[in-house]
Amino acid sequence: MIELYLDRLVAEYTNEAHLDEVTRAKLEYFQRTGEVHDDDECFEHRMASFVDWYLFDRPLGENAHTPAMKFLADHVDALTKEEAEVFRGFADTRHSLFRVLKVSDAGVRLYDIIDDEKVDVDRRRAIAGVMKGDIFEARLIPFEKRLHFSRGFCFHPREAEALILRRVKKAKLDGFPERNDLLHLLAFLRLRMERYRNVGWDRIYAEGLDGC
Repeated sequence: MIELYLDRLVAEYTNEAHLDEVTRAKLEYFQRTGEVHDDDECFEHRMASFVDWYLFDRPLGENAHTPAMKFLADHVDALTKEEAEVFRGFADTRHSLFRVLKVSDAGVRLYDIIDDEKVDVDRRRAIAGVMKGDIFEARLIPFEKRLHFSRGFCFHPREAEALILRRVKKAKLDGFPERNDLLHLLAFLRLRMERYRNVGWDRIYAEGLDGC
């Protein structure tokens, strides 16, 4: 059911009336995370991550509201109580970096590396093949009193966890002004790792994280 609501939001803010806004958003996002091509292994997930960012994080034009927030404000009088609850959840997603602690039939238990907190996610929309110990960027959406994965993921090498934890600690000491800066940097490094397979992940992540 969550897909129907997500598709409704996507349709509202990626239609012809918002074409220029989507184009500007794409340029901004892929300047930050690295330009992907349709033959890249990560292409589908990276495009899904862009849509998530566009809908849930990025203010729409000069409006202070994100598309998710604006949709709720514009349509709240026409929504049923149940629909309004869903779209309020879309305006309050959890975007972070996670490590998988446990995978079961009931769901996936994650450790939020940035917020230092354990969270449980419904398994119905879990990505295929996710395993204990995996580290990835994801967005969690409240729906029917549980958290669900959105569509975008960015997996990082498990071996890079110590480097990532050190960078998260530094970001917190610096006041953590914008978590997307770190998440987008990590996405950029993951794409470099895919592009430059002759260069070790450790060099790519160490130079990228220590140099910022």
